[in-house]
Amino acid sequence: MKKSILTSLALVLLAFAANAQTSPTAQHVVRVVASPVLDISMTSPDDVNFEFDTPEKYEQGIVRNAATELKVKSTKAWTVKASGGSANFASASGNNNTEIEVGDLSIGSTIVIPAVPASIDPITNAIIPAVPESFGSATFTPLTTGPGITAKTGLKGGNDQTGNKFKLDYKMTPGYIVDDSYSMTVTYTISQN
Repeated sequence: MKKSILTSLALVLLAFAANAQTSPTAQHVVRVVASPVLDISMTSPDDVNFEFDTPEKYEQGIVRNAATELKVKSTKAWTVKASGGSANFASASGNNNTEIEVGDLSIGSTIVIPAVPASIDPITNAIIPAVPESFGSATFTPLTTGPGITAKTGLKGGNDQTGNKFKLDYKMTPGYIVDDSYSMTVTYTISQN
């Protein structure tokens, strides 16, 4: 009986040792948990100023090309909306708070026209002067309060994704207004499409 128990024990140990041999592969599962990201930042000056000091400026308005630059990082397609903080710009004196309406400020996407370096005409050998980078605007849209106006849409990605880093132009057309200093906050909000 003792021999039979020892034999059984030897067989169990042998079977265990056979299963404990090394394997040529090993594996495990790698899981990735991706949370949604919607991030917007402004890289332009805090304030944008318009100075109305000539009849032409009062009548035609003033355009600030590339008035603000925004950068978006998102895990989904996105929309950036712009809205005014109130129905009217506030006057510094407090006496003229209805002079400039929120819609007197319009926003448009900046169109960047790249610089062209100087060159030589291959036929005439004449020098062709360099043309500096310039800006133009698409159609301007008057600003509103509430949910605001669509300033830009784009695709998922970081700032290196085409369109996720962009400049906006401002156009102010208040007409002839009472002399004072006026201000209003413009807020940019990002949402996923």
